[in-house]
Amino acid sequence: MKPKLPIGLQNLREMRTQGYVYIDKTAHVARLAEQGKYYFLARPRRFGKSLLVDTLAEAFAGSRELFEGLYLEQHWDWSRKYPVLRFDFGSGVLRFREELDERIGVQLAEQARQRGLVLEREGIASRFEERVLRLAEATGQPVVLLIDEYDKPILDNLSEPEPAAVLAMPGAHYHAYGKAPRPGRKVGHLTLRADDAAVLAHGLKRLLLRVGLEADAI
Repeated sequence: MKPKLPIGLQNLREMRTQGYVYIDKTAHVARLAEQGKYYFLARPRRFGKSLLVDTLAEAFAGSRELFEGLYLEQHWDWSRKYPVLRFDFGSGVLRFREELDERIGVQLAEQARQRGLVLEREGIASRFEERVLRLAEATGQPVVLLIDEYDKPILDNLSEPEPAAVLAMPGAHYHAYGKAPRPGRKVGHLTLRADDAAVLAHGLKRLLLRVGLEADAI
């Protein structure tokens, strides 16, 4: 029987249970867990980042059966299971901050539902904090946060400097009207919110400079 090559697969469970070839690199997982706390992995596309994220998720969740015969089976504390909070921005196109917030909110709500939780706070940042705190309280373990395709919203907007700048600004939201651009036509508007007037003025200056407008009058 010919070995099955995992072309395009990014799911460790599928690879390990469906007879696909898997090259054991789980020693790297052990090293990541032992030697650090926060990691930013920047590698080219198709380099295996999504599979690594999935492998980390399965390891921290305590899925020992998937690592049978691999390095990690004998080099991991399987008596401890950690709550995993995972986000993936790989699907679809995110042009505006509202779409990014909605994507985060949907994933937060779905992961809360899977654990029988209902998030009560308003706002993405507050709901995220609530989710982390409640996971930690419920399990007594630190929460593992994994973000896959973190750069996808940025790549979606490289050719559109205005939305790209807005996505990066805290408190800024760009509202598109869905109209085709033409001279003199209003195609959207920008809302910038802050709790303090000085913070608002500073944010507005930064935003105007990023889209190439003068900010001296503010």
